[in-house]
Amino acid sequence: MRRMTAASMMVSVVVAFHSVNGRTAVIAEAIRAGVDSEEAALATVVDVSSPPHPWATLHAADAIVFGCPTHFGNVSAGMKAFHDATLPLWRQMRWRDKLAAGFTCGSAPSGDKQSTLLALAVFAAQQGMVWIGMDYMEDVRTGRGKPEGYNRHGSGMGLMADAEGDTVTETSPPATDRMTARLFGKRIACATRRWVRGRDSR
Repeated sequence: MRRMTAASMMVSVVVAFHSVNGRTAVIAEAIRAGVDSEEAALATVVDVSSPPHPWATLHAADAIVFGCPTHFGNVSAGMKAFHDATLPLWRQMRWRDKLAAGFTCGSAPSGDKQSTLLALAVFAAQQGMVWIGMDYMEDVRTGRGKPEGYNRHGSGMGLMADAEGDTVTETSPPATDRMTARLFGKRIACATRRWVRGRDSR
């Protein structure tokens, strides 16, 4: 059995996103803040909208969170191009057994965002990754319920956020969605830490 050290317990999460008008980037940063708020967890935010892609950073991560706008009920063109660029990695299963999660942002409360999250989850499954969904019950560690407005869309597959207009404002994305993103980041960090602990103890 491997001896656990402080260094081996530090987990790395990469938030890999594509954003058109900056709203999805705001959610990506909120997830990063949530990850970083957890002990021994560090998040890196990378824009995958165009090459060269940061493959070394992605390969080194314990978990990757994929996020993009919902365009016509599916992932955005920038995210799809990134997916397609991973073909050589898929052939090698470079991301097998990494954790994965997803988020999307769109102008409508529904907008078929579920289709985008499903596309992200299927991509992760094709890469041999293990998916982390949303947690919308009470916090089992504290027994407290989630804050008002948390996961207001009731999504289980991943994070759904709204954004109105073409620019980032104080209310777009709304505070509830930013708060949900931070708590989702905390969940991802905790799940990744447990996953790494189990992997390193084998």
